[in-house]
Amino acid sequence: DSSALVLYLDRIGYRAETFAVGFEDWPGSEHRYAELVAEQFGLEHRSRVLGPESLALAHRLAWTYDEPLGDISTVPTFAVSHLASRRVKAVLSGEGADEIFCGYTWQRDLMAARAAGDPAADDLVSFYAGSMAMGSFDRPRLAGLLHPDLHSHLPDDPWWFYRSLVRPELPPLQRMQWLDIRAFMGEQVLTKVDRASMANSLEVRVPFLDPELVELLFGFDPEVYFRPGQQKALLRANLAGRLPEAILQRTKQGFVGPDSYYQNIAWYRGLLGDSRLVRDGVLHGPAVTALLAAADHWRLWKVAVLELWYREWLT
Repeated sequence: DSSALVLYLDRIGYRAETFAVGFEDWPGSEHRYAELVAEQFGLEHRSRVLGPESLALAHRLAWTYDEPLGDISTVPTFAVSHLASRRVKAVLSGEGADEIFCGYTWQRDLMAARAAGDPAADDLVSFYAGSMAMGSFDRPRLAGLLHPDLHSHLPDDPWWFYRSLVRPELPPLQRMQWLDIRAFMGEQVLTKVDRASMANSLEVRVPFLDPELVELLFGFDPEVYFRPGQQKALLRANLAGRLPEAILQRTKQGFVGPDSYYQNIAWYRGLLGDSRLVRDGVLHGPAVTALLAAADHWRLWKVAVLELWYREWLT
């Protein structure tokens, strides 16, 4: 998506500076692909490569985000915002393209399940909740994690927010796209980008979320822009032959680090071994101990974010 923006800027004769962050010893690192595009268009480019020490930024982000935001790309988003802010005051970013052009795997998974007659596809909320979760906390898991004194506050339906956003009058694919826009993008992605950038005095503009473009795409029958097995078919067709093949053929990857970055159990133990959430009767100690023993890193990440937020704001 960012590569497309570089191409469109080049078409109108604007020579942009480009910025990216990556991760040590990871073939899928974002910065390698960004450098390819910058080289093709002869642009000035800057990258920053992160190592395990960058997890320390999670402590600062508890203040920056002002709420326990469990997105796993908060650290690289803050890092690239800081990198760019040292050179410019405003940047363009590719948020929104996956939502409107169908770039997410779960969008294609839903349509594949419907085509195969899978009954699971009929329950959009459960399907969506399962797609969103990297280590979900359904009601039984929430009950296990929270201190027993708090169980009376648990909602009967942990997916109530998704359910409140469903628009049954839309075609199935657009129902999921609407959930992506209102839930995933609106409550998570844009929140993450806005606060990380503003903390670095940087303005982020998102051309793919231009209202005219969003309304145009949503005015089409989904068959116009959706192709089974191909992400962002219309956008790819527009970029064909204009970007490096390594970019065009690259499979979908979020703006994240390698799994090993989030599997740093020593970091989780150091943070949660003396948990204030446990000390203050918010979380159930044996449940946190069990997550550490199982090295359940995706759920540990969420607990760690909550722990850091709690220490910053409530103790």
